Amino acid sequence: MSERLTFDLSANEASAGDPYSPLPEGSYDVIIDDVTDKPAKSGKAMYTLTYKVEGGDQDGKTHRDYSVLSSGAMFTQVSIQKALEMDDTFTRDAEGKITNIEIASPDELIGKRLNITIRHKDGEYNGEKVVNANVSSRRPIKAGATKKATAKKSSSNFAL
Repeated sequence: MSERLTFDLSANEASAGDPYSPLPEGSYDVIIDDVTDKPAKSGKAMYTLTYKVEGGDQDGKTHRDYSVLSSGAMFTQVSIQKALEMDDTFTRDAEGKITNIEIASPDELIGKRLNITIRHKDGEYNGEKVVNANVSSRRPIKAGATKKATAKKSSSNFAL
């Protein structure tokens, strides 16, 4: 007979050590730990990227980011590839404006490092109030920078 697992769900605030709790608002140096190529609910091509925090009190925690790969929704993928300084994937016009992008393959993205900023937005899931942690910007990690992750203090309570 197998044993059942018991989880204590009474805590209102997620633990900083819990790899699945949302990252606090702030700036984080991350490595792209995984990229899956799976269609979105709409049927459009999409990458699901898993970032792993390097350094700071959130070291080792992960965050998922989603990049829909269609002509009307390329902002996320463009900002990822810009942050990774993959300039050879862009075609620019005479004024420097990006006119074309070659989508980097998952293998080209995994293991690359960038800096992300997390911002919180109140939301709802199954009738419950939740806090959504979203990537608001992506930037290159500055040359010679040490691994860091800085989170702003937040009084938000996270709900399951």
